[in-house]
Amino acid sequence: MKYYINLPFSKKRRKGNIALFHLGRCGSSVLAFMLKSNPDIFWDGENIGDFYLKKLESEKLHGNVNHLSDIVADVEELKMTNNPITFLKIRMYWTLKKYYGFETKFSKGEHLREEILNIQLDDYIDLLSKIGFENFIILKRENYLKQILSYHIAEKTKIYHSTKDKTMPDTVNIDVYNCWMGSIEKPLLEIFEDMDNDYTELNNLLKDKKLLNLTYEEDIQNDPIVAYKKVCDFLDVDYHSPKIVHKRTNPFKIEEIVENFDELKLYLDYTKYAWMLD
Repeated sequence: MKYYINLPFSKKRRKGNIALFHLGRCGSSVLAFMLKSNPDIFWDGENIGDFYLKKLESEKLHGNVNHLSDIVADVEELKMTNNPITFLKIRMYWTLKKYYGFETKFSKGEHLREEILNIQLDDYIDLLSKIGFENFIILKRENYLKQILSYHIAEKTKIYHSTKDKTMPDTVNIDVYNCWMGSIEKPLLEIFEDMDNDYTELNNLLKDKKLLNLTYEEDIQNDPIVAYKKVCDFLDVDYHSPKIVHKRTNPFKIEEIVENFDELKLYLDYTKYAWMLD
């Protein structure tokens, strides 16, 4: 089979592997699209999440999967294993490019949860290191509120990415006492605190490894090429002038988006997250 034929050459040719960590709705898709276009990089997207969704689809437990990444598991690969890490290794060794990269939504309510990886973050990073990952990237969106709103709007509209400029805002009502992100439901402030703790833990676990930190606000929001060039410099590969096709899905003020803005403002006022309302 192609995996075993390519394996020895693939390992010899490849310079390294890249693990990108983020919490979603943070510009990861526009960055992934640019990295995917680089001839030195095989970018495999959120392949572990895709693996899970594809398995559900194949088991007829998930009837309408319409937002898988462009690079999704082949049926043959899925038949070879029920283990997402083994699946990752197959994908990693299959590529003939210099770098193999993929993304993890690293919260306990996303790819690390019981239904998918069922693993703690420290054990996951140790595992990735043992199977050959030595380049790590963290992409953070500083404004958690806008990140949460983006999740809720995407879920409501079923539009997860767009190539067209948005002219009118979609609106949502946020239940501040029972909000959700991923599979977790809890008060909004507790979600924010979890996100703080998740990023603190991740940075501590990666502090002695080769690490690049990016933020949506500084590196993607105004010009995604900034983030792309930083990754290319980090990996020491050429830029190759990528195209940008994705547009911002919610380029509007928060008060235009949130139907119960007054309640939200009252809830966040006098907390350390109040600035996120601006």
